[in-house]
Formats: sequence, structure tokens, C-alpha cells
Amino acid sequence: MLHDLRKGRPTSLKGDVCVVGAGPCGIALASRLADLGAHVVLLDAGPREPDDESQRLAEGEVSGYSYSRLDHARARALGGTAHFWNIDLGGGSPGLRLRRMDESDFRVRPWLPNSGWPFDISELDQHYERAERIFGIPSNEPPNAEDPVADRLDTSSSLKSTAFWMGRVAPLFDHAEKLIEHDSVDVVLGATVAGIRQSTSGEVDRIEAISLTGGHLVVEASSFVLATGGIENARLLLLTNPEDQGQAIGNGYDLVGRNFMEHFHTRAGFLDPSDFAPSKNTDGLHQMSGSLAELWFRYTSDRMAELEVPNIAFALRPTSLSEMRRAQASRSSDGTRAYLIHRRRRRKGLTSDSGEVIRRMARDIPGVTKSLLATTRWFVGERVGRDRELGTVLRIDAVAEQLPHLESRVTLSSQRDAIGQPQAKLNWEFPQSEMKRIWEGFAAFGEELETRGVGRFLPNRNQKHILMSGGYHHMGTTRMSTDPETGVCDPNGRVHACSNLYAAGSSLFPTSGVSNPTLTAMALSLRLADHLGGQATTDPN
Repeated sequence: MLHDLRKGRPTSLKGDVCVVGAGPCGIALASRLADLGAHVVLLDAGPREPDDESQRLAEGEVSGYSYSRLDHARARALGGTAHFWNIDLGGGSPGLRLRRMDESDFRVRPWLPNSGWPFDISELDQHYERAERIFGIPSNEPPNAEDPVADRLDTSSSLKSTAFWMGRVAPLFDHAEKLIEHDSVDVVLGATVAGIRQSTSGEVDRIEAISLTGGHLVVEASSFVLATGGIENARLLLLTNPEDQGQAIGNGYDLVGRNFMEHFHTRAGFLDPSDFAPSKNTDGLHQMSGSLAELWFRYTSDRMAELEVPNIAFALRPTSLSEMRRAQASRSSDGTRAYLIHRRRRRKGLTSDSGEVIRRMARDIPGVTKSLLATTRWFVGERVGRDRELGTVLRIDAVAEQLPHLESRVTLSSQRDAIGQPQAKLNWEFPQSEMKRIWEGFAAFGEELETRGVGRFLPNRNQKHILMSGGYHHMGTTRMSTDPETGVCDPNGRVHACSNLYAAGSSLFPTSGVSNPTLTAMALSLRLADHLGGQATTDPN
């Protein structure tokens, strides 16, 4: 049944499980719980489609390394950030990248601090399969694309090809519509959580929600799950117990919101092929096992241990020689990095804080000047004919794992949203030593390309100035651990300090790996559903 709190009703609901957040994880969790016979109340702060008024509830502050505005990285609507998935797969339905995490991501890696999950990847196998069925992609099949680079690197003991499968958004929204029609599910839109209330016994006994129009709702349930993403899960926990200045639920060791992780997206360099012409398939998509997929390359676990690097994945995509020269001429110091992000937002039709961009550029006049001179030299060279050599090279795109760091965190801002609550404040931090490991991983990849006869590796110039950007992948802020001194939640996602309050999704990740987090986040949510609802004896799936 569908309710809209903006219209003032209902004022109270009861269920077995209350799920906060109707994004991919909340939809998967509620669907599975309903199939297991549970009565679910599913709350979301937004309407069916994002609108400006609801989207302003996702605004927040950003500090540290340059990052996108928080309302550009999160969606307040039924379906959550699925509204932002935009890979063009044809047929009118956009898509997203889907891939399981690697087995090594779950292990303790002695060279990487705070690595290791509280269980191994086999714990998620059946839940991965359910999530893959939602999107109609193959279950854990190896890539089988014909590719000249893969043909050579797959014979290496250091590198292997891997597939990032393309899933369409439509099946997820179909699941959302089925939830609305389900007899044992109450879907409430326009419901912004205004309080998570504990009883005298310490359990959560109700959640209070309000709408932007003044509607009020109280939800009572046996269990409560926060499935609002890696930033909002932390913010909602930090907002608990504000009226008596009590300690936020789960924050006894000051860990709520800490260990925020993103995936580093950047350019690792270029490849001048040795004896083959690069594919003109500029979108990088291959038909494999009846589905579309991108072909990437990553280190084996033994090679990662030998190099002492985090997980890194590489994709080789065709580009022009001229474009390579222009990219290598640019320098992305702090000021130019801020300008580049500003320009990218404007191209996408998004608003941007021009004043902040100007301030950052003014503080970094030497870096901006060097970038301007380097770009001018490239431009003049092109125009006078010195650099007009034509040819095709491969751009090496990379995604690298960020490690958990305590100072990379979500806290509460002094700014308040439309219902009077503190907004989130994200401070994205990582030490230069972490970047050094990643650059070393890039160099080793280039050496392997040359050793296997794939071509000549052309590293980035001034690599420390190359722009690192995130992928809207918010992870780690309520990380799982068997020990409450090192994590907010236990291996089932239950907040250590509360017997009936859980978190779902990528905020639970102890480490980030290189896979887009959606598939693993949904697998964790399906696993939690089985824990809360009990495995049905006649479950055909």
C-alpha cells in the first residue's frame, strides 16, 4: 500500500520491520522480508520522482579533498540513487556497473591497515545470486570477450581480466512498484525521519517521521533498519538522543561516521600499442554470456601482496594522440582541480558554488599559473603544427581502493535542513602515503604491459597533480566488526549498542575493494532480510 505523508496521513503504523530508505538496498530488503512473510513499513523522504524541494534535504557541507555536492551524489525519491544511474545501454533504460567484490577483499591483508571483513565472501554467494537475478546479469561468470590486450595479459601470473556487468535500472523500479502493491508492505513517501526513539530498556521502540508539509508519523516495529546510504546512515545515528544531549546510539567509541571511503577514479597513463590497432568500440562494452559488460584488468592477490598495494582495476579505452598530449600537459593542483570539477558540473547542467571555486583558485595561484602555461604550450604546439602527428593510443582508466581512515568522516553540520535538523558534513581525507602505493601500482601495471609485449606504457606527467574523483560510492561509516571498539555494527549489521537497530548497505563495508558497491550492498541487505525474517522452508529461490 502506498502512503504520502505530505498529504497528512497516516499518523501511525505498525510492522514487524521498519526500513528507512527506499533505495536499492531498502527495496531489496523489503522485498525479501515480504516474501518471507514479514509485515514491512518502508519509509522514504522523497516522492516517486526527485523534485527540487525534496532534493534540498540531501544538501550538506564538504571539506577536505575536492568532492561533489552532497545533493548531487544522493537522491531523495523512491529508488534512491538509481535515479542517477546513467550508462546508456540503449532501449530507453539506463544502466549501472555491477560486479561482485573479490575474494581477497574479505581477507586480512597484512600490508593494508584495518583490512579484513568479519566473514569470507562465500557467506554472500547465495545473496549475490539473488541480487544478480534482479538485474538479469550472469552469476559470477568469467569474461569471455575477444580482446588483444586480454589475450596477452590473461597468460600472466600477475594480471587477470575481469568483467563489470551492465545492469538495467528498470527491474529495480519494477520491484519498487510490486512493493506498493504488496499486501504486507506499507510504503510511505515524503517521510523524513525526525527521531529514533529508545525505550527505557535501550531498544528502539519507534521512529518518528515528518513531511515538508507538516505531516507526522509514528512507526512501531520489532526491528528497525537504516538503509539510507553511507552518508545518511551515519547522520541519522548521530542525530539520535539529541533532546537530552545523550550519546548517539552506537557511538560509544566515537566511530559513527568515521572511516568514510570512496573509490579513487583517475587516469593511470596511456598505452602506445605494439602491433595491433585499438578497437573503435569507444564505450568499451562487449557482449559476454548474453549480457553487456566492460572488460577490466586487476592484479591477482599474490601480486597485490608482492607489491603491497590496495586493489586496483584498469580499463584500456581508445583515445587520440592529440588528446593524450593535452591530458599530459595539464596539471591539477588544488585550484585547477576545483575548477575542473566546477566545469564538469556545469556541463551536466548542475549548479555549482562559483564563489568557492574562485576562492580555491586564488589560494593556489602558482598551481593555476603552471597549469595555464602548460596548456597554452600544448595549444600553441597544436596550432603551429609541431604536434599534429596523428595516431591512436589507449587511455588507461583506473579505479583504486581507498583504505579506511578515522579522519575521513561524516559529522553533523551547523547548517540545518528544511525540517530543522543538522545537515551532514563530509570530510574526505586520505594520506599521501596511500596515493604513493597507488602510483606504484600504476607503474607496475605499465611494466607488465611492456613485458607482455602489449605496447609502450606512457605514464602521467606530474602524477601527484592528477585529478582524483569519487564515484558517488559512500562506504564504511557504520563499518562491521565483531568488536565494538573497531566497528559500529556486528557482522549481521546490528548496531552493537542496540539489540533491534540495524544498518544496511555500503556503510557496513570494512574495506572498499574496487567493485561498484551496489551489488555487494544489496547482497548484504538480502542476507540481513534472511536474518530478520527467518529462512522460509518452502522458499523456491
